[in-house]
Amino acid sequence: MDIEAKGLNALSRSLDGPLASAFLAVLTRIQSCWGRTILTGIGKSGYIARKIAAAFASTGTLGLYVHPSEASHGDLGMITTDDVALMLSNSGETVELKDMLAYSRRFSIPLICDRRLR
Repeated sequence: MDIEAKGLNALSRSLDGPLASAFLAVLTRIQSCWGRTILTGIGKSGYIARKIAAAFASTGTLGLYVHPSEASHGDLGMITTDDVALMLSNSGETVELKDMLAYSRRFSIPLICDRRLR
């Protein structure tokens, strides 16, 4: 527990100013979501998104990992307007996320992502 507390303290110190506001906005958006938090990413970002989805399951937060390539081939229908999408990308130029971005815009699904993906 001491190691976890030290980690939380380090995170708290690193969240300052605009970053703190953005982090709080993300947490508020996820907490106020009526549906699930849809997590997605490709490559290493996808592994991180899967880990976040697993952590959500452990805490009782509704989360679902959707692989971007599978989404493009029929799984987009799993995402509803009650959900919020959290998209992870290292470069912001991920071709595989293109269909998910378009879908989220088309159906006004709230989107949490780096500005580079928008």
